[in-house]
Amino acid sequence: MTGESSFFVSYSRCEGNQKIKIADGSFSAIAGKGCVVISPTLILQNVLHVPNLSCNLLYVSKLVQDKNYQANFFHSHCVFKDLNSGRTIDSAKESGGLYLLEDVSGSRQQS
Repeated sequence: MTGESSFFVSYSRCEGNQKIKIADGSFSAIAGKGCVVISPTLILQNVLHVPNLSCNLLYVSKLVQDKNYQANFFHSHCVFKDLNSGRTIDSAKESGGLYLLEDVSGSRQQS
C-alpha cells in the first residue's frame, strides 16, 4: 500500500467505497490499485493506492507467497531471495524499527 500516486507504472481506479483499516483503528479510502516497480528485480502487482497513508507498507507474507520469495530478517537489515533461482532480489536496511527499501532512483522509501 502506498499514498503516493507517482509510484504506479499502471493504475486503475477502485469503484465504490472500499476502505482499509489502518493502525490507529480508523478507515481510509482506497483510490485505486496497480503495479509499482521497487527495483528492476522487484515488481509488485495489485498495490493499493491509499492517499491518506503517510508511509508505504509492504505485506511481506503476500510477497513471499505470491512470488515464491524468501524474506530473511536480521538485526540491521532484511534480504529478499527468489527461491526458484536462488538470487537475492532486494534488501532493506533497518532504521528506527522500519525496514527501508531502496528504489531504482537510489532514494529511500519506507516499507
